[in-house]
Amino acid sequence: MSAERTVDAFVAEPGPGDCPRCGKDSCPGDCFRFRRADDVIREPRPRAVVEGAAWSGRTTVLVSESGAGKTFVVLDLAAAVADGRPWHGRAVERGSVAYVSFEGDALGLRLRALREAGYTLDDLHVLRASAPVSPRVERDGTEVASMGEAQVSTALADLSLALAAQDRPPVLLVIVDTVRASMTGSEDSSEHVSAYLRAVTRMTAAVPLAARALVHHAGWQDATETRRRRERGSSAFRGNVDATVYLEVASEDRAAGVAYLELLATDGDPRRGPATSCVIERDERTAEDRAAATAGAQDVQDAKLDDAVLAVVRDHQAQATSVRRIREYVARGYQDVSAAVARLLTAGRLLPPERQRGPYRLPA
Repeated sequence: MSAERTVDAFVAEPGPGDCPRCGKDSCPGDCFRFRRADDVIREPRPRAVVEGAAWSGRTTVLVSESGAGKTFVVLDLAAAVADGRPWHGRAVERGSVAYVSFEGDALGLRLRALREAGYTLDDLHVLRASAPVSPRVERDGTEVASMGEAQVSTALADLSLALAAQDRPPVLLVIVDTVRASMTGSEDSSEHVSAYLRAVTRMTAAVPLAARALVHHAGWQDATETRRRRERGSSAFRGNVDATVYLEVASEDRAAGVAYLELLATDGDPRRGPATSCVIERDERTAEDRAAATAGAQDVQDAKLDDAVLAVVRDHQAQATSVRRIREYVARGYQDVSAAVARLLTAGRLLPPERQRGPYRLPA
């Protein structure tokens, strides 16, 4: 298989004679020029390192709540790529893996378990890092590489050279575990998150064929049955990466010591069907028709929430003593749940508490 060269938009400031986009002095300049639309259309799709989950030169964020098994899953993924084994039904391209650990996580024990499970791990390489990779941003907006970024960049460059000298597979996957431990600043700041993601792209410039996988925590407000599956912090995570996958515990058998995990692609998964796009067309409906359609859609959403509230009162009546308590079960905003309760009371589908701090009731 011929190697596809993949470059990224944000790299360290180039030196004299280097390409201003990819930073390589061997680049003929093709990556930093305007190209005809026909040429862009004919470009191959990014090469999949792990089918539907990780692509060469692209960034995937794996999100889950604490304790859901993030590190177990990414180590399992790393072992599959390093050994060239299909990963739970998904095709894998074999390559070396660089695992950058910013947390302890008993890595030796977990790696030993993988080896005892049959993985060779010959091409899995671990770097224990501690200095965050987020850049220092000057007053004029210039980003200066942090010590952490420089250390990881150097380590990846050294690893790439060593692998080539030993005729080992090139690095095809770089894993950073976790975002919080490797980042400075606020996760809620789009500016801090964007700067961090640019630093991650820069520090992997020495391994341009590698997919990047970042391990991140879920937002705290999503830890309920009907949660919105999303990463913690700024929406810049979703807006500046290529794919997001969400890991959750579907069920577990504590007596047997078994947990069943689900990995859900929230975006960027081509296995959902053929690659498609959109074309913008004029909406020929009248303003009245559009308003009616919007109102109809809202009525459907209101009805779903009303049913959810009634289900909480039916199944957890003792706890359904206030809007705030009901909200814990339906994972919606306070105003939305309050409006649902008001609608149900007005319609007679829900009865108010008979005493102070008593539960809401269903009609007989």
